[in-house]
Amino acid sequence: MAALVLAACSQKPAPAPLPRPPTTTRGETVTGTVGAPVGFSGLALTVTGPVADPAPPGGAALLPDPGSRYVQVSVSVSNPTAAGLSFTPLSQCVIDAQPGGPAPAVPGLYPTDVAGADVAAGKELTGTISFSLPVERAPTALRCTDPTGATTTVRF
Repeated sequence: MAALVLAACSQKPAPAPLPRPPTTTRGETVTGTVGAPVGFSGLALTVTGPVADPAPPGGAALLPDPGSRYVQVSVSVSNPTAAGLSFTPLSQCVIDAQPGGPAPAVPGLYPTDVAGADVAAGKELTGTISFSLPVERAPTALRCTDPTGATTTVRF
């Protein structure tokens, strides 16, 4: 009996479970604000600073069309899970703007733009997502939708 008690006391405690990642579920909508992390497809997405509106055209790969300007959103994406996850803003994110509606991301305008990347477990990715908007439209939010249809919106 004493050996059984001693064996039970000498066992290593079970490892603590990994923290549950912020996430969205099918059809769910999550809304956040600039500077606060929100869940997106298992990742923690943060719009990290003020929206660059207009983004400096001199640093872009090409100049905006007449009557348009570039808008740049700085983001940080961290992966609190134990597995790698993908972040592909070109296919998943739009900028909501008024009047009119959403505009898609424009790939490769700036060297800091994130087109798509795998975010390793426990790691963070930082960069920008760039958009082209007509001068009369004002950006209101970054909206990302994952393959299940779950939507995360960060209001500016």
